[in-house]
Amino acid sequence: MEVCRNVVEQSLEASNALKDRDEPSNFSWIVPGELAAMGCPTSRDQLKTLAYRGISHLISLSEECVPPGIEQYTPLNWILVPVEEFHPPTMRQVVRFIEFCVNCRQKGEAVGVHCRMGRGRTGVMAACYLVYFLNVTPERAISTLRLTRPGSIETYKQERTIYEFRDLSRLENYDQIVLSLLEEPNEQVLLLQLEEQREKKKKAHSNYFQTEEIKKNMKVLEYNTLYIFLEILRNYVPFNPDVSQRRMTAVK
Repeated sequence: MEVCRNVVEQSLEASNALKDRDEPSNFSWIVPGELAAMGCPTSRDQLKTLAYRGISHLISLSEECVPPGIEQYTPLNWILVPVEEFHPPTMRQVVRFIEFCVNCRQKGEAVGVHCRMGRGRTGVMAACYLVYFLNVTPERAISTLRLTRPGSIETYKQERTIYEFRDLSRLENYDQIVLSLLEEPNEQVLLLQLEEQREKKKKAHSNYFQTEEIKKNMKVLEYNTLYIFLEILRNYVPFNPDVSQRRMTAVK
């Protein structure tokens, strides 16, 4: 909770600085000095603003909307990662994005990421960044982005991708999976592995409630809860000793 509050405050403070410069729409720092999110830059002046703010790399998620003249603008290293609008990036694309950010963080270089409006596709990448580097839950990452960047993460599938990446990053063999995804996109196998992990968790949870001790405790809890409810009810319903006694006997 405290981590996300700090992220929000720092993001707003950093984004409010230099507001007089021509910047891309929906621009804000996700983590100041590390990752910025935005809509598609539409002019060379906006690219200059990004470089002026210390951004070294610009990742475009929108093949249908790329910054004009970006290939010739040498102050920014430009990378195109095409994702269809209103769709989530593939897991391979998310992993490549995160691994690229790992290298940039080690060098102290800031990254900018954008799609057409800087909401859905960009929001997914930004949320995965928060999940991986700041160790926040997908719920907290999504709510933080929607607070600082209204409209972020537009579809259920986009939300689901963030949860799937969280599950992936927690696997013991995550490093090996990353290497395999970077070499060739065998995502179907990966999704099957994640589904197996979820089924194991569900089964373990179900078995827990099947033990005799747990069943006994649940019965006691149910009885106590009902007894408390009846005691409260007696304060609001005219008391009839005969009827009340019959009901309590039936409960027992």
